[in-house]
Amino acid sequence: MLALILAGGRGLRLAPYTRILPKPLLPVGETPVLAILLERLRLAGVERAVIALGYLGDLIRTYFGDGERVGLELTYLTEEEPLGTAGPVARMPAQKDPFLVVNGDILTDLPFDDLYRAHRESGAAATVAVRRHQVKLEFGLLRVEGGFLADWEEKPTLGGLISIGVYVFDPRAQSLCPKARIEMPELINRLLAAEHRVSVYESTAFWRDLGLLEDYKSVNQDPPAFIKSGARGLEGL
Repeated sequence: MLALILAGGRGLRLAPYTRILPKPLLPVGETPVLAILLERLRLAGVERAVIALGYLGDLIRTYFGDGERVGLELTYLTEEEPLGTAGPVARMPAQKDPFLVVNGDILTDLPFDDLYRAHRESGAAATVAVRRHQVKLEFGLLRVEGGFLADWEEKPTLGGLISIGVYVFDPRAQSLCPKARIEMPELINRLLAAEHRVSVYESTAFWRDLGLLEDYKSVNQDPPAFIKSGARGLEGL
């Protein structure tokens, strides 16, 4: 398996930490979040990864090098200008097999091998990994019909499926991705508009998006079990 890791963002919401380090190098405990992610991918059978670099990308390249220290073959794709969350898909060399695309700032024990297998069995052009998420509103939600109040629900809890920043794409998706800035929802909608099937892989695995300061502090105060137990291959990082 090949994985494309999106690691080019500026991480503005994690300032002041990201004024010194790129977001993927911020530590959870003593280990950079990207090192944890690469280890999870290696354990799932990924052998090669392309890391899309942008802001402070040279620090990431210097830290991981050719990937020997994490047991993967690593190459790099440098964004001269921001390409969005999907732009690097088109900048990779043309692929012959499905490949993973993973945000470089997430912490998860998602079974990447099972996701990959489910994608291949689905026959879809892309698969989006999702989880159920609920948000409690702090205000009343009013439903209005014809200018008159029809219902008032005080501080409801709303929920649904959200993307967790992990995808599998068939090579045909690359032809629909322009070599310009494009966000992931737009690429997925292009596939749908071209009448390609997009499957969904729902998981209850641990997942945190470390783009928010409060979430980053939270996982450092109470790291998930798969980090506490010490993943093989992270020694010395």
